[in-house]
Amino acid sequence: MTHRRNQKAGVDFAEWLANELCKRGWTQGTLEQRSNVSKSEVSRLINGKQPSVYACRTIALAMGVPLDVVLIQAGILDRPPDYDEQDQKLLAKFKRLNRVNRVEMEKFMDLKLEMQRRP
Repeated sequence: MTHRRNQKAGVDFAEWLANELCKRGWTQGTLEQRSNVSKSEVSRLINGKQPSVYACRTIALAMGVPLDVVLIQAGILDRPPDYDEQDQKLLAKFKRLNRVNRVEMEKFMDLKLEMQRRP
């Protein structure tokens, strides 16, 4: 895990966090209640303060978002090459499947890849 702190990451995180709150119809107060991050800390994050790993963890749990997604958005964890938002969403959904459904999904993906290779 790369711990890099810079102002740009805080601003990017602030924009991401504001968009996530808007998508959910949440206020800053809603996030405060669900995450136990103080109202003043939520306000600072929205205004561009770099979040701590702890704040990222509690926000991830409150929003039901994988922790790695929040850490990447915060600039704490490096984004893997060629890893975009759709990849994040697919991985998050896959992680919510139980073991049996994961095996079935893997078989389905193998089939789709095989079909894709055929002329």
